Amino acid sequence: MASQRATLVLRTSWFNCSSWIHVKEIAAIRLWKVEARIIAIVRIAWEGGGMDGGYRGSKIAALIPDDRSPDGAL
Repeated sequence: MASQRATLVLRTSWFNCSSWIHVKEIAAIRLWKVEARIIAIVRIAWEGGGMDGGYRGSKIAALIPDDRSPDGAL
């Protein structure tokens, strides 16, 4: 991958519970069939659409820099 450090951010509406952002950290992630050789800290954030119909069915993913991932993890 071009970036050594990344955070995967998912914005979806199908949680439909509230508009709060729920954040979880995981130890490793597999992206595009490329597995990290060492543990990468990746923050996954979900933003629920709540009752707002504007978010329904939207699924947006992006990689953004994360300074807590070890060098060469991704």
